[in-house]
Amino acid sequence: MARQLRSLPPLVAALACTCAHAGAPPVAADVLLSQGDALAGSTVATLNPVFLDGAGRPGSLVVLANGNRAIWYDGAVVFDSGDVAGTVLAGGEATIGIGDGGAFVYSPNADGEDSVWTQAGLLLRGTDPAPGLPGQFTTFHSRPSMLPDGRAVWVGGLTDVQGGSTQGRVLYRASTTAPFAYEPLLRTGDVVGGFAIGTTGIGFQYQMSDSGAHLAALLILQTGSTANDNVVYLDGSVVAREGSPVGSSAPGENWQNFAGVAVNDAGDWLLAGDTDGATATDAFLAFNGELQVREGDLVDGELLGAGSALRAIAINNLGQALHAWNTPGNVRKLFFANDAGRLHDSVLLLRTGSGLDLTGDGNADATLVDILGTFTTTTGLSLAEDGAIHIQASYDQGGNTRVSLLRLALPDRLFYDGFQAAAPF
Repeated sequence: MARQLRSLPPLVAALACTCAHAGAPPVAADVLLSQGDALAGSTVATLNPVFLDGAGRPGSLVVLANGNRAIWYDGAVVFDSGDVAGTVLAGGEATIGIGDGGAFVYSPNADGEDSVWTQAGLLLRGTDPAPGLPGQFTTFHSRPSMLPDGRAVWVGGLTDVQGGSTQGRVLYRASTTAPFAYEPLLRTGDVVGGFAIGTTGIGFQYQMSDSGAHLAALLILQTGSTANDNVVYLDGSVVAREGSPVGSSAPGENWQNFAGVAVNDAGDWLLAGDTDGATATDAFLAFNGELQVREGDLVDGELLGAGSALRAIAINNLGQALHAWNTPGNVRKLFFANDAGRLHDSVLLLRTGSGLDLTGDGNADATLVDILGTFTTTTGLSLAEDGAIHIQASYDQGGNTRVSLLRLALPDRLFYDGFQAAAPF
């Protein structure tokens, strides 16, 4: 069942191929923003991964050539750090959060202190009293994200000495309209699964569902052994623990390493990592704790050869998933699953070497070099429900390597009787 996509009419047709192998039709993509583009009275020096609001509109932290940071949202600049008066803002993590209507949160240095800053200004910075935690002060603020309603979520550092070194961590959620309301969701010392969260036990890998009802996170507990202290936390419970059996989807194997998590409004979750099985097949992607795709598998005709590892994952509120892999030879591969419960039926969207049609004429104008999102920016990928996919990518165009934010659409072969990916644009 085909449908029209606003401003994307050539995309579905161009992606209607069995997969993106060399020799296949080029993958159509809209270029949204590129390094070197004029922006905010300067030019784009560095681009960062794409994050989406609740309606699938993209945003990104952009480093400008004049040294400022800009928040680019849905084709326009909604914030320029150089416009802030009374506070000196410097730097900023690649990970940001985007809320509906252009709300945002990012993590710059504010007057020499690590902070979280939003469309309403300063939310919190190092040396501030830790809201909701009497006698505690904050030390750092990192990996911010944002719910569609504008609430910010991030990992902060704690100390009982103002200006002291970090003694623990906290996962905060806060409103970004005054008066700000702060919620410490998890902190060092909280008991999870019978053990306390360790000093650095709240990891930077977490995701909260759009509704705010579900939280998935990677934690380190004080179990007394490094062989079983890493766990996957979901809504108050431990759903996977290092050293414990995987279960029927991998008989005889135990969880070993956890790389990333993602969760949606239904509470369905993805997990990437490794088991203690054979090294040629130990990397995996699981849905609700069940291993479904792993190193050594053939997915849509593409081999995830020995040495393959996941780079990024995403799940949306329709139960669809994206997963990006690095395979032997540093070949990047991006897959889409219409049903996250059937990840083995994923289809290949892009791979290193795929031709890109950037003009809509059906011809390849460039060749994909890399898909740049990784787990260092939480899940590394974002997937909304509108049928469009946004990525940060590098590609070769006429012998020159460019880095851009690109928008793709789902392959036409996914639209069949009885299935509609999302409401029309």
